[in-house]
Amino acid sequence: MILEFGGRNYTSFGDEFSVDFRVDAKAGDRNIFMNTPDGGYVNRVMGVFGANASGKTRLLKSLSFLIQFMTRSETPGNLRLREKHFLFRAEPETETDLHIEFICQDIHYRYELRFNPERVVWEKLSFKKARFNTLFEREWMDKSYSVKGQDTFKDVNRLADRPDASLIALGLQLGNPTSMVIRDYFSTYYGNQWKFGLREKHTNSEHNVYDTSEYFGTNETALNWLNTIITSFDLGLNSVIIQSFDVLNNGSLTYHPIASHRNDEGSYSMSLLFESTGTQALYILLRFIYPVLQSGGVAYIDEIESGLHSHVVPRIIDLFLSESHNPKGAQLIFTTHSDYVLTHLEKYQIQLVEKDDRLISTTYRLDDISGIKNVDNLHAKYHAGVYGAIPEM
Repeated sequence: MILEFGGRNYTSFGDEFSVDFRVDAKAGDRNIFMNTPDGGYVNRVMGVFGANASGKTRLLKSLSFLIQFMTRSETPGNLRLREKHFLFRAEPETETDLHIEFICQDIHYRYELRFNPERVVWEKLSFKKARFNTLFEREWMDKSYSVKGQDTFKDVNRLADRPDASLIALGLQLGNPTSMVIRDYFSTYYGNQWKFGLREKHTNSEHNVYDTSEYFGTNETALNWLNTIITSFDLGLNSVIIQSFDVLNNGSLTYHPIASHRNDEGSYSMSLLFESTGTQALYILLRFIYPVLQSGGVAYIDEIESGLHSHVVPRIIDLFLSESHNPKGAQLIFTTHSDYVLTHLEKYQIQLVEKDDRLISTTYRLDDISGIKNVDNLHAKYHAGVYGAIPEM
C-alpha cells in the first residue's frame, strides 16, 4: 500500500512536491478508501490532471525512478543520476531529494534519498511503530560513506562505497532479508514509463497484441477474468478465444487472439488484429492491470486514456474500487487529458499539476483548496478555471 511520495528539485519540480494518498477521517469510511493498519484511510485511486507540459508525466516518473533505484540499482550503470535536477535556473542546484512511504507486510516504511549527478549524498530507510526507527542511514562525508543502522543491514556495510546504488538494492546481492521483502513488494507495481516516454510493450502494436495473447493463453485464470468483464466495455465482443499454433514446427507456440461476436443471427469470430485500435489498446492495458489487481500492488499509468473512449476510463477505475476484482487492495494512479473522468472522482482523488512563470511545476490535491464540496460540479468548475491546472490559451 502506497501512502505518499514526493521530493524536491526533481526535473520540472524545482520546489517541494508531494502526492498523498492518505485522507482525513472526516472523509468517511467508503469503498473509495482502504483502511491502514493504524486505523487511517488511504485512496484506492488517484487521477492526475493538468495542461500539456505541466509536469504530470514527471510526477509519475519520480515514483518510477525511486522504485527502480531502491530495487534495481545494484547493477553498475543501470540507472543514471544525471539530469534529474531542475535545470531552468541561472545556477542550478544539483542535489535532488525523493522519498516514499508505504506499507509492506503491515510494516510502515519510509525511504528517503538525496543524490547529485555523481553519487548518493544521503539515504535512509526507517520503519514506524510509535515513531520512525532507523534501519539504516548512509551519508557521504567528503571522501567516504558513513553508514549506521540496525543489525539487519550490517552485512551490506561492506558494499556501501557504491555511489550510484541504494543500500536496499545492494543488499539483494547478499540475500538481505529486508531488501528481499521490499524488492518483492515493489515487484507488484506496474508503470508504463521509461526515460523517453511510454514503454514500448504498453503501446498498441501487432507485436504487443501477440505478447498479450501469450500471457492470456498461458494463464487460464487471467483469460477467464478478461472474459467476465470484456462485455461491460461495450466493444461488441462476447469473448476472446486464444488459439495456439506451432507455426515453425519446432515446439514453439504462437498465441493468436480471436474475437467472438454475437448478435440476433448467431455468433461470429475474427482475429483481434482486425478489431479497432481502441479494442486492442484496452486488451493490452488489461493484461498489465490484472496482475496488479491480483497482487495488491500499484499501477501508475501515464495517459491511461490512450486509444480509449473517455467513458472507458471510469470502468478501469471501477475495477480498483470493486472488492471482487480487487480483493487485495491494489491502487491506481494515472495521468489523463480526459477531463470527463472528473465526473467519476471525488475531491480526495484528484491531483492537479500546473507550471508557473518560472517553469516550475507544482502539484496539489483538490481538497487542499478550501471550500470544495463533493456535491460541486467538479468537471464544470475545472473547465471554468476555478481550480487552476488548465492551459492558458
